[in-house]
Amino acid sequence: MDERIWTIAEILDKSGPMTADELAAQLKLSGKTVRSLIKTYAKEMQENGFCITAKPGRGFGIEITDAQTYVSGSKPQQGEQTGIPQDAQERIQRLRQYLLEKDGYSKLDDLSEQFFVSRRSISNDLREVERQLVEYGLSIRRKPGYGICVVGSETNRRICIAAQRDESRPVEQQIQELVSRVLEKEKFAMSTMALDNLAVHLEVAVERIRTGHAIESSDGMQADLPERILEVASHIAVQIENMTGVAFPLPEVCYIAMHLNGKQMYRANAMTSDENLVIPQEVNHIVSDMIEHIYEAFRIDFRDNLELRMGLCMHMVPLLARIKSGMRMKNPILQDIKREYPLAYEMATQACSVLRNVSPNPIKEDEIGYIAVSFALALERQKAKERAPKNILIVCASGKGSAQLLAYRYQQKFGKNLGQVQTCDVIGLRSVNFSKIDYVFSTVLSSLMINGLSGVVVPTDDQLLCGVVGGALMGLGMGMVFTQGGTTGGSDIIVKLLRIRFRYLKTGIIFAITDTVIVACSALVFKNIENGLYAGISLAVQTIVFDLVLYGPDEAKSLLIISDEAKTVARRLMDELDVGVTYLNGIGAYSNSEKLVILCAMRKQLFPKARTIVKEVDPGAFMIVSSANEIFGEGFKDHFGEEI
Repeated sequence: MDERIWTIAEILDKSGPMTADELAAQLKLSGKTVRSLIKTYAKEMQENGFCITAKPGRGFGIEITDAQTYVSGSKPQQGEQTGIPQDAQERIQRLRQYLLEKDGYSKLDDLSEQFFVSRRSISNDLREVERQLVEYGLSIRRKPGYGICVVGSETNRRICIAAQRDESRPVEQQIQELVSRVLEKEKFAMSTMALDNLAVHLEVAVERIRTGHAIESSDGMQADLPERILEVASHIAVQIENMTGVAFPLPEVCYIAMHLNGKQMYRANAMTSDENLVIPQEVNHIVSDMIEHIYEAFRIDFRDNLELRMGLCMHMVPLLARIKSGMRMKNPILQDIKREYPLAYEMATQACSVLRNVSPNPIKEDEIGYIAVSFALALERQKAKERAPKNILIVCASGKGSAQLLAYRYQQKFGKNLGQVQTCDVIGLRSVNFSKIDYVFSTVLSSLMINGLSGVVVPTDDQLLCGVVGGALMGLGMGMVFTQGGTTGGSDIIVKLLRIRFRYLKTGIIFAITDTVIVACSALVFKNIENGLYAGISLAVQTIVFDLVLYGPDEAKSLLIISDEAKTVARRLMDELDVGVTYLNGIGAYSNSEKLVILCAMRKQLFPKARTIVKEVDPGAFMIVSSANEIFGEGFKDHFGEEI
């Protein structure tokens, strides 16, 4: 019995007679739904020791006919399916299932009665159902005087039914075990999730054939399927026929083969085993484009990564088969992948953009999640490689002894992270094999600059001017060093460590804080406050120039645009300014109406044109403009360069 009946009973038992509208207000239902519930479950209420009856002029009241039975009665567990849908989402799911499995037309009035809602609610639900069906190549046909029905191929209808069933109930265990035995005997590799999905589709196929909805034609599927796949499908069909008594003609065998072709998993050792691994040229081209696209978008180079390439190729073969046949495969760990490996998921999303020539529709999140696993593995292998001991070269201008002393100090500090440590002077550089060197440390340039500039006469003795110019040059030089991932030594190391801890602070600000402490202490020790103040001016200029070199000027604008003509505005921004645009779903707090919100970032020189576009399309648009200090992504800064 519906949980809401028990709730109504409790309310009436506690508060006395109430009208349908009063009950509806408490339950957040319509009065019609309340009356339908009471009418539908009248018999079940009697069986549970109570009844709800109409009280003239007072509404509905409760009569307990068997107190013991009523008290011992229990509500259904949360999530248990009842005769009446619990909410709009469940109602839409049931409506979709009903229309998919029903032969012929259904009238809105009949659907309204069946689901205990108004015609308007059913009409709204049908729009959502229709949107979902489009994703499966299905549509709703409306015929005046007859009603509505779902139209589309039997294959697409089954795929849609299975997709919903895959989420709502477990598959029949016998079918799953039968398929598993056949695949094991045939040495046909398939993941556990793919096996579960295949069993669901086979269960749906058996039900559809029994009700007279067999696939009548293979529609050319047989010609596109490998002979080996068809052979395995035939064996599965024979076993299911023996178990269920349902005959599987050739088109149904091709239907099974289609699923096998889209779910086959190449073994990890396929490259080194006797198993034939043939990668089609089309797949190889697609994977190459994916890896190249990743390099262009993220500046992460996987072009020589054979493991990633082969992993993507082996996944792409069944993926393309699924795309071609309109199949879908649920990814139960999708949310885990998004949460644990956001970079890999973003890479997979970008990589799938190259499939636009293969599939007219965007690749589903479930499929993107599977591809993200390959990128996550590649990134983890790359991290492990980066953590490997590094070979360094120390070049010292003051002689071999000094170089060896520096080498000893490096080994003391970073012993476990170092591999080979080589030393040489400037002349010895000619004989060094740099292919085996990861990092070079040198004192040569600093020594030359110190010695070369020691005799230069300062053109002015104005301390303020020297402080400003010196600070600017210092900021410029340090900025150039840091942009290349280096340091000047000394307090720079402290700044680098603090930057890791306080990521929200710019490097220049951290420098200013640490150097201010040093300058203040120096002014107190040497008792020269005036020079300390000049040093502070120099430090301020250094910080400004340093951050300008590292992060650049305020060169971008971030826009949030709320408009009734959001799609037109977005299209013009993309076409005329060549900027990326993202839609956000917004709901007005006052009007409670849904609106699309445009989010985009652009170079500041493009903003005046963007403002003109918005004004031309929708003068009443609401636009928020903010300056963006840093923007990462395609067209702006490298996402994954060293954080400085």
